[in-house]
Amino acid sequence: MNEVMAPMNETTSVSDTCYYERPALIHVKFWMVAVCGTTISALSTIENSILFIVFVRNRHHRNSPALYLLLLAFFDIFMSISYVLLMSVNVLVDYYELVWLYRLWLASWHFGTFII
Repeated sequence: MNEVMAPMNETTSVSDTCYYERPALIHVKFWMVAVCGTTISALSTIENSILFIVFVRNRHHRNSPALYLLLLAFFDIFMSISYVLLMSVNVLVDYYELVWLYRLWLASWHFGTFII
């Protein structure tokens, strides 16, 4: 990514060097996933938070069929946040080639360490 590659010489083989190839159509993925998707996810988080607060404040809504809407808003907040953490961050890492964000993303999901 932003790592310095060693120059090729007679003692260095192709497998010894650091190599990164950007995914295909990364510009399209950036605009569709990182920009449009994150915007929709942010709006969803805000609107579902407002809806959740409205349902939680009124005691009548917790004991009626509106409880379904309260729980739907609550879990949809987590789905929207998960979209940003799982999809958008991954595309941003590929688009901007951010090694530190990739390491942070791997460490936060316990799939790797900061040593990578």
